[in-house]
Amino acid sequence: MGGQVNGSAEWEARAFRLRGDCCCEGFALTDGWLYDSGAQRRGKIGHGEARLSRPRDIVRVVLEQLRANETVFLHSPGTDADCDEARESMRGYQESAK
Repeated sequence: MGGQVNGSAEWEARAFRLRGDCCCEGFALTDGWLYDSGAQRRGKIGHGEARLSRPRDIVRVVLEQLRANETVFLHSPGTDADCDEARESMRGYQESAK
C-alpha cells in the first residue's frame, strides 16, 4: 500500500470504513428499504446468511430515501454531536448554494 499515509484519499477512505461513526449507524436502514422494495434477496450461502442486491438497486433505493429526507442517516437533533455538526454543515452548504 503505497503513497501517503496521513492525509491521502486512501487513508481517509480506510479511516472512514473503520470508524463506528454515528452516521454509519443509519445505513442499517437500507436493509429494510431494500427488502421492502423487493430489491434484496436473502438466503443461505454455506453456513451463513446472505443478503444480495444489485448495486444499481441499492443506489436507487437510497436516493429515493434521501430525496424524501436528506438527513435520514443522521441521528435526531440533539442526540449526537457529530450528527448535529453534519446537519449544520449541510445548512451552510444549502445557504451558499442559493
